[in-house]
Amino acid sequence: MEQTCRNCEHYIRHFVNLNGRFSPIEHGHCTYPMLKNREANHKACKYFEERKKEDKIEVVEIRIEHKTI
Repeated sequence: MEQTCRNCEHYIRHFVNLNGRFSPIEHGHCTYPMLKNREANHKACKYFEERKKEDKIEVVEIRIEHKTI
């Protein structure tokens, strides 16, 4: 397996909402040892751990605000 952020256990991929459907983008963030922005194809750092599970979308919170001015 190629050692890139995309394949690392610590990488969290970002998604965008396109017409009510979540689509993955090539950006995300690393959670170890500290939070930092990364692109999916970025060369892995020394903390690389091979991803053990498949990517899945888990919606934690959707918040919609509508304000009338």
